[in-house]
Amino acid sequence: MKPKRSRILIYSVCVFLLLVYFGNRSGYVFSESKALKEAYARADGEAVYQQAFGKDKLVIWKMDDLDYVKLVTKKWGFLYRVSETSSLAPSANEPNTIQRTWSAQLNANKMYDIIFAFSTVNPEIKRVIISNDNFSNVEVDNLEFIKSDSTVYIELPVRNGYAVSYQEINPKDNRGFVFRGMDNNGHLIAATR
Repeated sequence: MKPKRSRILIYSVCVFLLLVYFGNRSGYVFSESKALKEAYARADGEAVYQQAFGKDKLVIWKMDDLDYVKLVTKKWGFLYRVSETSSLAPSANEPNTIQRTWSAQLNANKMYDIIFAFSTVNPEIKRVIISNDNFSNVEVDNLEFIKSDSTVYIELPVRNGYAVSYQEINPKDNRGFVFRGMDNNGHLIAATR
């Protein structure tokens, strides 16, 4: 009985070591915080906002000069990896009010997994509308017109100055996104492409 236990123990240790070795080589680690710190833009940042999307999570990583959104994926319930990182850029027409980003990757279904992230310092902005409408004036605030002219229309609540979304879209819809910051009454506060 003792040799059988020894064999099981040896096999278990070998399997564990293989998991550690191949997990680290592919970017996986055993804790979410370690994955965030070891990913791109890890220096001295901190997680200031996070939202779960199934087994994945979007985290806003704040640094002194720039904020990032990081997609943390979880595999087998205990391995974590940052699979995508994108910096939030200030808007040209609202540089001190809005930062935003979007990033898309083709998935196995030939659709895009897309990340949207929005940040604002304006406390009046309570929700953000993200759309791919064709209005040349991004400051259109009639939501029905925006919905009718968009193939992507996402409305997100702004919490503590941040809003994020992670979803799948059709590749033909991956174009020209407009971010519109609105107050509780539906009035446009700030907008940018």
